[in-house]
Amino acid sequence: MFTYGFRCPIDQPLLDRLDLEVTRVGHTFRNLPPAAFYRITRMKPAKSYDWRFA
Repeated sequence: MFTYGFRCPIDQPLLDRLDLEVTRVGHTFRNLPPAAFYRITRMKPAKSYDWRFA
């Protein structure tokens, strides 16, 4: 995810509910405003989810 904010724009309660984790992987200060890059991944493999109850 690419954002101009100082933190990931997705709220932590939503990330927790969807079993996602966020890692900041980069930034650029040469851009105005400075930009940040985040990687959002599942905390467990998708095949382990029971999609009938999602």
